[in-house]
Amino acid sequence: MGQVMTDYSQMADRLAEALASKLRLKGASLGEKLRRGQRLLPRKVREAAALIDRAAALEGHPKLAVQIDDAKVQAAYDLCMKHLKAVNPWEKRKDLLISTGLAVVGALVVTALVTGSLLGWRGFL
Repeated sequence: MGQVMTDYSQMADRLAEALASKLRLKGASLGEKLRRGQRLLPRKVREAAALIDRAAALEGHPKLAVQIDDAKVQAAYDLCMKHLKAVNPWEKRKDLLISTGLAVVGALVVTALVTGSLLGWRGFL
């Protein structure tokens, strides 16, 4: 899909930047951003990002670096970036505002119905 990169820390940094810009996740590292944004990402994307984070951690250890599967990490990176490219931050904010507004209106309607029925039952209406 994209060019093959073997600098896993660079992949992790780019993914962390994308998470910060698209999902507004704060944190010093990719792992911290993933912990904060668990519910915002689908499971496959979370697992792919965690794989990239582990590869970046293993990259500095010569004996452990041989455990890294380049093709898997590249596929995980492509999956994460493809998902984040499709995310529209303004659309997410708009959806959040609409759902919050609907929840508040629903709660007010239920409260008014319960209050009206209670007042009617007690004979005040």
